[in-house]
Amino acid sequence: MSTKQPTSPPRPSEDTRAVLRSLLAVSYSTIPGRGHVKTAAFVRSSLEEVINAAPTQIHPSERTLYLEALLEDLRPVEPAVWTQWPDDLYLSCLTAVKSLGRNPVGSEIMYTPENLQTILYHTSLPGPPRKSLLAPSVRSPTSPTAFEALRILANLLVLHAEGRDNFARADGASIVAKALAGRAWDGELEVEFDSPDRLFLLGRIGFLITLERKEAVETMVVKEDLVSSLVYHLTSVPPQQSNFAALSELLKLANNVIRFFPHRTTSEHDLWDSRLEPHTIHVLLSIPFSSTLLNKWQSIPNPPPATSPSGTTVRSLFNKFSSMSSNTVHTIANPRKSSSDSTSSASSSTQGKVRSPAPSPTHVRRERVTLLPPMKTEETALGRRLMKILTTFVNSWLPEGKAPDGELPKGLILDEQLPPLLLLIARATNGSQPTKTYLRETLLPTNLDRSPEAGPLEKRHSVLGAILRLMQSTLNPQCRDTAGEMMWSICDSDASELCAEIGYGNAAGLLFRKGITEPPPGRITPLPEPTKLSVETKTTSTSPKKSLSPSKRTVQEDRNPITSLRHDDDTSLDDMTQEEKESEAERLFVLFERMERNPLISMKSGDEQKGVKDVMREKMQSGELEVKERDEEEADRKRLEEEDKRDEEDAKKEMEAYRQRMKR
Repeated sequence: MSTKQPTSPPRPSEDTRAVLRSLLAVSYSTIPGRGHVKTAAFVRSSLEEVINAAPTQIHPSERTLYLEALLEDLRPVEPAVWTQWPDDLYLSCLTAVKSLGRNPVGSEIMYTPENLQTILYHTSLPGPPRKSLLAPSVRSPTSPTAFEALRILANLLVLHAEGRDNFARADGASIVAKALAGRAWDGELEVEFDSPDRLFLLGRIGFLITLERKEAVETMVVKEDLVSSLVYHLTSVPPQQSNFAALSELLKLANNVIRFFPHRTTSEHDLWDSRLEPHTIHVLLSIPFSSTLLNKWQSIPNPPPATSPSGTTVRSLFNKFSSMSSNTVHTIANPRKSSSDSTSSASSSTQGKVRSPAPSPTHVRRERVTLLPPMKTEETALGRRLMKILTTFVNSWLPEGKAPDGELPKGLILDEQLPPLLLLIARATNGSQPTKTYLRETLLPTNLDRSPEAGPLEKRHSVLGAILRLMQSTLNPQCRDTAGEMMWSICDSDASELCAEIGYGNAAGLLFRKGITEPPPGRITPLPEPTKLSVETKTTSTSPKKSLSPSKRTVQEDRNPITSLRHDDDTSLDDMTQEEKESEAERLFVLFERMERNPLISMKSGDEQKGVKDVMREKMQSGELEVKERDEEEADRKRLEEEDKRDEEDAKKEMEAYRQRMKR
């Protein structure tokens, strides 16, 4: 018999061994004359190894040594190695630094003041001149190398809290604010239009620099007019899919501005600083607004459709609105203005070289101006806007009575996307009576069909039906609670009012979570006095009819307290069709079946181990229940007779006493 020789494990291929090979920083730092053209190929090869390296190929200590060598070559001092490289090699070096900086372990060297200044220099962000650095580069702030350096800076600020502190100490707040305004450090307009990618990076850096830094926000708003820059971008960038990331970062920065910017506080109201009102604050859609501002909410035009081309679509729309109205256009003193004398193309031919920027031929200060359409204050503008958003969401994702706990489109998480809108509606309702009135008349109009034929409120294909289904959701607790809070606010935070409008069956869960474990008292409809009714009837033709406020609306029909539907008392057995009778019989049969399965009803008792149901059946068959019922009726009759006799005797006594008084 031949024995099978054991086979050795397969040897790794050359490519596999190359991937698993650890990289050492000396492979780059020992290249002689890295700025010389003869060594460019070796430098490029070493940089590509770093860029394509797996996370485990570079030890943290080697990562630190790599960053020391690369940042030393990027140092903006004489002689500068990077100035001798072609543009592609310069970009590869920055990409290598970005790849190494993605791991927080071993990259701590990046946020030292000296290395942070090096990174800032290559971002082409506006900054104060420093004697130890090279003259400012004329490389465009929108060049690929500037973008790569911005990504390095953004990653550094995300991963290292110390880096955020050092950046704040290096005038980071002013740098970001001037960059968002498109200005150089001296105030001259530098960037005419920002791309969404650059806005995304600037918005993220601005958000990170303002985290828990009230003084940074104050500097950006007071000294650099950040609010105008945010308004400019939020009204100029089309709200389409390709711009969502940039708009998201800008709104996060706007939220920090509203959160930390100091405002005057009194015992009665929170008065926002004048820089944030009246119209600039309303452009920032994610702000936690004050209730005192709700009546000042400005009506603004709808955003352009998602298929609109990028560029100046929104600005053109605003100009059309201004030409259609004779009112004065509101102009925000924004640091940006569309101008045809841009000189940004002059930098493309000088990329890769360091030189002082050429002086401007004129000293006229160019501006970027944001034009907003003529606005008028509308008390219900906010409510209408919120209701439109909610209606669109329901029609898109919960159409035709779709249950929120059922199968939803992939990627849709109701508990993450819908609660902010519902909570915003609840807060707006609590803060503004006109908003509450509009939302209530929209969701719960007085002419709402409450007939049983129309079906239960929670099963209807409407926004109200969707909200009531959300209030009963078990898989989306955040939606359940916020939808309940919204309806609670709309119904004046009154349990009786809520049950009268949507029924106790729909409101029971919310009331239980609020500690109301019993059904609230019914809402009493006051009857009009005859005198007032006659007066109102006579004056109907001359005086206008006043609409009732939500808190004073009365029920003009008898409603079922459980379903809030209209009672149909006229329906009798004779009026029912055969199908309706069968349906009613089936419903009773189901109830009896539930009683059979109920452990309390079916519980056995006594020596014969008979169920309660069996005992009741025997008593009915034997006539015991009828005898007991007759006895109770006889007892009631005797009690009533005795009460009548007592009343008669009392009346006789009073009459006798009256006669005695009259004889005197």
